[in-house]
Amino acid sequence: MGTSFIAKLSHNMNEETTYLLFKINDNIYALESADVRELLRDVPVFPLPFIPKYVNGVLNRYGDPYAVIDPADLIGEKEQSSSLFLVLQSNNRICIKITEVEDFYTAPISDLKLFSESKKDILFCGSFLKDKKEVPVLDLKAIIEKVEKDLATA
Repeated sequence: MGTSFIAKLSHNMNEETTYLLFKINDNIYALESADVRELLRDVPVFPLPFIPKYVNGVLNRYGDPYAVIDPADLIGEKEQSSSLFLVLQSNNRICIKITEVEDFYTAPISDLKLFSESKKDILFCGSFLKDKKEVPVLDLKAIIEKVEKDLATA
């Protein structure tokens, strides 16, 4: 996974980060593009019993199982009907289900407004403005920790 936002902020506020913008249903979200390994489309997902609802099952990527996480369920939105997945760079074999890819967006690190611990959501570390709209940035470390914890207790 890419360098943490806080570590980047402490280095150089003029440095830029490129984000992958994507939709979950009708809303736009972002991830650092460096955190995404590849995009998969129309890959079958095999459901598993006794797992949290937001884990749709597993898909087969080159013979390795990857857990499919639908963040829509975690943020209280309706389940996505797409079969588009972002495979994460982490070694945890996790992919995130999305509705569609929007664009790439490059911005100075200083544009990211980090959420304080009191406002921090399990999914998001902060947000930035693009075209006068707030774009939440997924906190992959927090999501991976939640998945690992929930699967260990399932």
